[in-house]
Amino acid sequence: MLDVGARIRSRRKELGFTQSDICKEAGISKGFLSDVENGKRNLSSSHLLDISIVLDCSCDYLLKGDKDYSNTVSIPASLTRFAAKAKLSPKQALILLRVKKQFKGSSKPGWQKLFHSVREYLS
Repeated sequence: MLDVGARIRSRRKELGFTQSDICKEAGISKGFLSDVENGKRNLSSSHLLDISIVLDCSCDYLLKGDKDYSNTVSIPASLTRFAAKAKLSPKQALILLRVKKQFKGSSKPGWQKLFHSVREYLS
């Protein structure tokens, strides 16, 4: 049975994020995250929440491990390419994905147009 740290590592790898990616967005050190992932340290509720936001999953999922609590996300290859080109953080890429999902119909804007529309929010 996986613990919180193992679920964080698993979800991070599932999304293709490095420890550095998570640390930058969650405002924690790499050593701290490494210790959490290896079961050497516990998380405060605020750190758990920050990490769950970056990993786009619920705190319940990280704590309990029930897949029903996960907000599983599939990042399109086109977004991955754009995010790399635009030097977006993983969190910014996930925000773009969420915003794009809000558009109805087939006239969804491209990643670049969408990024320019929400650039101020992403900063």
